[in-house]
Amino acid sequence: MIKQQNIKQFKNDFPQFKNLQTDRILVIFKEYCINIERTFDPQNITILVCGTLIILISKLYMNGGAGQEIVYFEKLKNSPNEIVMNTVIASATSGLTMVAMNQYKNIVKNETVREQTGMIQQNNVFSLCCSIVSGLVSITACCNSVSPLSSAFIGFFGCIIYQQTKWLLRRYEIDDPLDVTQTHGICGVWALIAVGIFGDKRGLLFTHKLDFIGI
Repeated sequence: MIKQQNIKQFKNDFPQFKNLQTDRILVIFKEYCINIERTFDPQNITILVCGTLIILISKLYMNGGAGQEIVYFEKLKNSPNEIVMNTVIASATSGLTMVAMNQYKNIVKNETVREQTGMIQQNNVFSLCCSIVSGLVSITACCNSVSPLSSAFIGFFGCIIYQQTKWLLRRYEIDDPLDVTQTHGICGVWALIAVGIFGDKRGLLFTHKLDFIGI
């Protein structure tokens, strides 16, 4: 049963409804009570996961077949199979790193998680999917010129860069609800730098020179 004091408070909060008839106000007030209890979730998990899979699968074909149109197959450092494997390794490493970071928060910072979310444990699917895309973006520039081990390191650092950049944007209240700046922008810059560090024969780890990075 709707209390009269609640209706009076409703009229005070929304003066534009004061002149309406009582029965009309009751209808609006009931709808108001229903809507005010609803919570809005900006992330649809099903669409999020499907979108990540679409990006990942399409990128496997793009990375695997892109080099053959530019150079002769014999000149490729890695075969298309190795390119696809490097892409998978970097994406998987980035995703596993995010899972480990979330689990660390659940174990070590349990009280903080409970205060912020009201839950004992939290496993953020949105951050997991974005970290997979971050690893995918990080490896794209050098997927044809690095080893599988280098791909794992590139994906690992891609996840760290994504997480820290996300914290930085939130710290300075820069709105990016889709995390596009972190995944495609900052990790894209990291992908270019990774070519100069991990690239076979000409990279920093092999020549110990900064020429290939552009310095």
